[in-house]
Amino acid sequence: TVTLYAVWGEPQSVTDGLVLNLSKWSATSSTWYDISGNGYDMTMTTAIPSIKGGYIYNSAFNGSSTKSLSLTSAITLEADVTTGSANNGLLYIFGDYYNGGCALRTDGTRFQFVINIDGTEVKIEATSTWTANTNYHLVGTYDGSEAKLYINGQLINSVATTGSITSSTASKVLVGAGYSSATNITYNYTGSIHKIKVFNRAL
Repeated sequence: TVTLYAVWGEPQSVTDGLVLNLSKWSATSSTWYDISGNGYDMTMTTAIPSIKGGYIYNSAFNGSSTKSLSLTSAITLEADVTTGSANNGLLYIFGDYYNGGCALRTDGTRFQFVINIDGTEVKIEATSTWTANTNYHLVGTYDGSEAKLYINGQLINSVATTGSITSSTASKVLVGAGYSSATNITYNYTGSIHKIKVFNRAL
């Protein structure tokens, strides 16, 4: 069996359980199109195509008024990113994290996968700092018993935890930013985000 790999070691053939695949950007419509077949296109609210210092969101990710990813038993978040400058503080890459949910983010020097399990924050953090202006493939997974963070195809850290993912009812699904309160969007990512994927299972 031969597995073909794209940039940063991502298997191209993995589609089972794929919920979202943002990888087709239109500057004309300021929209990042979902090519998973589920139709979860996301519209940019700040006209910065590289997502630098801006963010895009979709307040109806599930095709309804639901604002969260609403995957409670298992999830995988993937992101292909290029880092900006280090030491910029807490910056969000992708997720719906506020009083629930999950996200990929950086504290300014280390990548993190953060997830809320039954009302408790679980943070899985890289063991070393990232390098500025460098490409990374990030994956955060939860399978109902363990949360894991992978960087460039390597398992970096994991935390044993059980329970359900708490849905984030207050926040929208965001790319390139996060919530400091229920109504304030901030923590803008200062690098570039090239692709986002969500699966309803742990890869």
